[in-house]
Amino acid sequence: MTCQALVRYWVVSLCLLISSPSIAADFEDDFAEVDLSLEELLTLSITTASKIAVSAADAPGIVSVITREQIQGRGARTLADVLSMVPGITVARSLQNGYNTTILVRGSFSLNSEDILILKDGKRMNDAFTGGGVTFTPDYPVGHIKQIEIIRGPGSALYGANAFVGVINIITDRDQEDNRVSLRAGDHRGWFTSATLRRQFSPHARLGIDLDFVNNELEDIPVNGFSQFPEGPAFVPSATFSDRVTGDAKQMFTVDLFLEISRFTIGFEYADTKQRNNWGHGIPKDPHIVSEGVALDLGQDVFSNRDKARFVRASLKYERAFSDRLSLTWLSGYNDFHNFTNYRIGANASHGPWVYSGTGIGASFFYDRDTQTTFSDLSLSWFPSESHSLVVGLDYQRDEQDATFSHVTFPPVPPRDQVVPAYHNGSVILPGTRRILAAYAQHTWTPHEKLGLTLGARFDDYDDFGSSFNPRLAVVYHLSEAIHLKALYGEAFRAPSFSEKNQSFTIYIPNPDLEPEELETYELQCNVQPNKHWFFSLTGFQYDVDQVINQISTNTNPQNPGETQFRNFGLREGKGIEAELRYQGRQGHDFYVNFSQVEVEDILAGEAFPVSAIPERSLNAGFQLHFMEKRLSISANMWHRTDWQEQDPTSLPFPGIPGGVPFLETLRFEDATVVDLHGAYEIRENVRGSLTVINVGDAHPQFGDLHSFAPAGITTERRQVIAGINYRY
Repeated sequence: MTCQALVRYWVVSLCLLISSPSIAADFEDDFAEVDLSLEELLTLSITTASKIAVSAADAPGIVSVITREQIQGRGARTLADVLSMVPGITVARSLQNGYNTTILVRGSFSLNSEDILILKDGKRMNDAFTGGGVTFTPDYPVGHIKQIEIIRGPGSALYGANAFVGVINIITDRDQEDNRVSLRAGDHRGWFTSATLRRQFSPHARLGIDLDFVNNELEDIPVNGFSQFPEGPAFVPSATFSDRVTGDAKQMFTVDLFLEISRFTIGFEYADTKQRNNWGHGIPKDPHIVSEGVALDLGQDVFSNRDKARFVRASLKYERAFSDRLSLTWLSGYNDFHNFTNYRIGANASHGPWVYSGTGIGASFFYDRDTQTTFSDLSLSWFPSESHSLVVGLDYQRDEQDATFSHVTFPPVPPRDQVVPAYHNGSVILPGTRRILAAYAQHTWTPHEKLGLTLGARFDDYDDFGSSFNPRLAVVYHLSEAIHLKALYGEAFRAPSFSEKNQSFTIYIPNPDLEPEELETYELQCNVQPNKHWFFSLTGFQYDVDQVINQISTNTNPQNPGETQFRNFGLREGKGIEAELRYQGRQGHDFYVNFSQVEVEDILAGEAFPVSAIPERSLNAGFQLHFMEKRLSISANMWHRTDWQEQDPTSLPFPGIPGGVPFLETLRFEDATVVDLHGAYEIRENVRGSLTVINVGDAHPQFGDLHSFAPAGITTERRQVIAGINYRY
């Protein structure tokens, strides 16, 4: 499958090359991207914080901007590589849904990262089913990115739901005029390839096509302890699953097409991803489990997950500037999200699509899920004077969740090699619809050249749970040319997802009355730039979350002691600091280091519990050096995570065992350090070669797996060597 997909990709890329009317002779600029000075980077225009172009220094938010030059200089493969270098952010992984990447921002940790809003060119990437955007975006290829704007902190005053603890806006490079083909290949079947076509048909008509293919297959990745069975009539004593490894693979193909005609832009996006993991390798034949009078060894592939997803979006954008002071933007579109997941639980579990086979103890569980979203946003930007700017807008969104059905086998454990047909188990997720109407406004007033005041608010009306009002206030003060201060207050909300409201399967009880989580955040930042070479930033923050959504036991059904439901239960409190130091020399050499520390607690029934499986301290650092008039560049990047919060075990309800099945003792993860190296050389004016070594020390950093009932440490990376060639024409 991998080879076939790669062949299809390069056939399309070859067609793009043949269709180009010009080759390298039309190439005018030097291949090396123009390196921005530190001063230019800090004054770079961004739009995510205000929906109008402002500099990072003046933006009413805690902002990080990663440019295309920085992405290429670091040798990043995917968006996850870039985010790992941003203060306050950790990219982790879970085995819950195949190869599921998670994003932690300021200690906020959830399976689908529902509390982070991910945008692409201002368009929402979060799906309606999970509420998160990590199905595609952490592995989103970076070959066509112009810059990434990251807001750490609430953004619901402009963007509504899910802009809870952070907003990530991927801005693609649609302004580029040249065509490009890039191929990067390495061990572990690593392919990271992209192709770009730009055609100008007339002064008012322009076509762009971006293609990307990512494939990565990792084997023998260590996994921390998973579970422990107690003594009992159905179990042998202390059967511990530990010292295991997993095999993981992911493949992603994307197409991004846009057609600009006068003031209109027609967009089409398609993404297809396939994921799989087989974990349980390395478990000895003893322990084994006895059930229904049959002795079962646990051999290989105790758990084997498969996941496929498809994302399709069509959009229409209209922009018009009535004058230098007044402009209008209208964006409308349709999203279709489809996901197929197969959990195969048990030794040598199912190897075919609707059958259970082998000697396992569990089941094969299949389900499809489909969501459709229609959206429209109308915004107006007005500058009545040089000291005032105003953004107002109206939003409409309709989400529809199809009924999700499962095919599952829970047979009595069959004799070895017996095949048992699966049966249709009924609805897992009930169907649902959601209509959202919203209005927002944000006003910035600069009464003095040193002072900027921003006041904004948004009102969202949901037809299923009601309304939410979220204000923001920002004060930006330039104490001097070298010192800039920010004081920020904001509120945000996270709407309950369909998967939380409508689960209806075995032990899961739907909750149509689920309310959104609500957040209140205070932030202070001091930026110091004593000269054009040095920059230092220090940020402090504190947030409180009310009506936290937790999956808890109902304790109401003696016939089903494991019955659970998503409910608003408890509070969450977080606080921390983020510091960053950057240096850029006269020859373009640059260096950065950033540090973050966070403390987060859940308050349940008046008692405080540290949020589990998060690193309290994070350190990132790197440098890039240029030689031979910048024809040669060398860079190194490092991230370090330490002082992990423990992950507590959870008892799994099990018939016949009082109190359920207890699992391993509390897990505490080891400190993790990963170093990457990257070098690039300009072979000729339009051709550049590169060599990247990911995880030079072959470290095994492990992150907490947010599995529903058992803690486990999941390794995220292996050493990988990647060679690449980049051609512009």
